[in-house]
Order: sequence, then structure tokens, then C-alpha cells
Amino acid sequence: MTEIREPLVDVLEEEDYLSVIAEVPGVEKQDIALHLEGDMLEIAASTRDRKYWKEVLLPWAVDPQSVESSCRNGVLEVKYRKA
Repeated sequence: MTEIREPLVDVLEEEDYLSVIAEVPGVEKQDIALHLEGDMLEIAASTRDRKYWKEVLLPWAVDPQSVESSCRNGVLEVKYRKA
């Protein structure tokens, strides 16, 4: 059984958008699931060897349709426009 780890997460506030940065080493973009409900972002990632899970409380309401995400070298970046 694989231990579920909690990734380190930073929330950066820009003028018109929020950026959520999460460290998920060993994971590719296709292994990550994002779920936004209200102001709570759930990040779940899993591979054969690793599992990550974290709920992140966002400081602002965001537009769920505006999501942009990328994952490079184990660093996930998710951007939302502020609502």
C-alpha cells in the first residue's frame, strides 16, 4: 500500500488571478486530478509508486472556467482568474 503524502503548496495572489503551486515529485500532469468546490481546491495525484492529496482553501472566489495548469519537473502550477 502506498502512503498518501501531502504536497507543499503555495498560493500566490496576483492582481487578477490566483496561482497555486504544489510540489508533487515523480508525477506527470496526466496523473493529477483537480476539483474546485466553492473556495476549496482539491489536488489529488497518483502513480504506481506515489500518492499525493491536499485541500487548499483559496483566499478569493475564482472563475472555475478559467483554470490553466501545467506540471514541470514535479512542480504543479494551477492558475484561476479571480471572480
